[in-house]
Amino acid sequence: MTQAPEAWHAALNRLQLSGTPHVLATQVTSAGSTPREPGARMVITADTIFDTLGGGTFEWQTISAARDFLQQGSAGFHLE
Repeated sequence: MTQAPEAWHAALNRLQLSGTPHVLATQVTSAGSTPREPGARMVITADTIFDTLGGGTFEWQTISAARDFLQQGSAGFHLE
């Protein structure tokens, strides 16, 4: 897996223009002490991530779910 230095919003624009499958992940809530605030975003492709949700288990679960979604060829909205 590669973490690219490009910001999520620039990556999102470039990936949409090129037609590259991707997932935009957004942290919508948090409880207790968290490294990022609600509204934090990252873009995930099959082999690259852009930006971060703060690392740790939450981020790894998000990346795994996003890649499963991409592998299925799904399109749409998903909330966990």
